[in-house]
Amino acid sequence: MAQKTYYQKNKKKLLKQVSEYKKKNRDKYRFYTLRSRTVKITFEQYKAIYSNNPKCYICSRKQTSKKLCIDHDHKTGKVRGLLCNKCNRALGLFQDSSKLLKKAVRYLENKKGPLAMSRGERQSQRAIKPPNP
Repeated sequence: MAQKTYYQKNKKKLLKQVSEYKKKNRDKYRFYTLRSRTVKITFEQYKAIYSNNPKCYICSRKQTSKKLCIDHDHKTGKVRGLLCNKCNRALGLFQDSSKLLKKAVRYLENKKGPLAMSRGERQSQRAIKPPNP
């Protein structure tokens, strides 16, 4: 109860201190609030990885340090690298399964699948009208 009353009495002062800290330590604050929840890595280690390669490891798009996610193995917790949000989400949606990703690549490269048609084939099929019953 004592903490609650102290906060209530000093709310404006405390919020101002937090705001000033955030401004002075913007990168550190973002790192600790957004990235280090599940991955046990220090801010210095993160900066070292980022300075070594400031791009997404998959798509190679250059990102600001604020936009790169720390990719890690969910079983071991070991950090694999930095990914942009899109690539990180894609791996998550594929459940970090290389087997599923390989199947997806085969699917994308399959030009003779049951529904695969070229634009010309689709247009010619639209031109052919079925006979009236």
